[in-house]
Amino acid sequence: MEWVADLTNEGDTVVARIVKDSGEVETVPLKDLHLRGVPDLTPDFTQRLRVDFRDFTPVNPTPELAKLGVQMPALLANKHFAYELDVDGVRLIVPALALMREFFNPSRYFLYDALMPQVLDRVCWLKHGESGVQAVFCAPWATDARARKLYNCERNLEWMALYPSGRRLANSVHHNASSGCLQLSLPAAGVDMIFRGVIIEGAVFVTSVALMTMDIEEEPLFEVERPLKKLMFRSRSVQKSASKLDIPCHPDGTVAVTPCEWNEICHLIFVPRGPEAQLDQRLVLDGILRKFHCGTGWRASTYGEGSWWNASSLYRQWKVAGVFENIMDVLRRSRPADSNS
Repeated sequence: MEWVADLTNEGDTVVARIVKDSGEVETVPLKDLHLRGVPDLTPDFTQRLRVDFRDFTPVNPTPELAKLGVQMPALLANKHFAYELDVDGVRLIVPALALMREFFNPSRYFLYDALMPQVLDRVCWLKHGESGVQAVFCAPWATDARARKLYNCERNLEWMALYPSGRRLANSVHHNASSGCLQLSLPAAGVDMIFRGVIIEGAVFVTSVALMTMDIEEEPLFEVERPLKKLMFRSRSVQKSASKLDIPCHPDGTVAVTPCEWNEICHLIFVPRGPEAQLDQRLVLDGILRKFHCGTGWRASTYGEGSWWNASSLYRQWKVAGVFENIMDVLRRSRPADSNS
């Protein structure tokens, strides 16, 4: 358990100071922040939500960190801000670093560049032509992202280079870092994103987010050939993998199978082939239901038993045999539609 509290100078180098749950303070290079600095906990909350960045309120998350077991030392003030958001009565606490990792995905080098001065000048240049201005990217990691086809890095950079809110966001990271803070200027836009986190005393402390799409509600700074209306952060194949199913849920919004439901479902399933035969089928089913209810990909979901590969394999076996639809019939009978409204 750890939390990056601030940025500071160590000689001629800027480093991050991380507070551990033991109370120890460790300094780490900025390049490590793509993996460190936010509590690494197994999430018990995963939801794909449509939200608006205008509803995000900056807060100091020190009280929530204390509930997680991270106590800030008396002589070290926390300068890593979070954002508070209320969604249907659920209070979310989203660390700035979790958002920065997503906006400056897919490479650890991009996040590091963002913390340094003039990030856009160092990763791209503007080409003026007859049809308008085009952002040309010169960072080596942008080529790698294009090859992997997992993250639409070029459109993300185009938004940062050519649109007012994108430039404000990109420049705000270094501006805040220069005073030791981790904070960013969020755009005035609606966004579709996945939140993962842990539930603490009625709130959700978010440990990671995944941006899916964002509406562009402003005009570009220059004349461009194709103005952006919607920014798709991930490729269509990844978007498709995050598709949702209408999973009947309990009144509290959870989808885990109850003992009574399992007594009926266990007679419908068969012993699967392969390593899945050794797993607790009920726990795997709970993970499959959460995956489809939240709209996350197989790899991004959490499972109480086995891995994402075990869950996807078992789902395919059940789907082909018609078992999964029979399971859904049990859940629909057990969970009336009015309890899901």
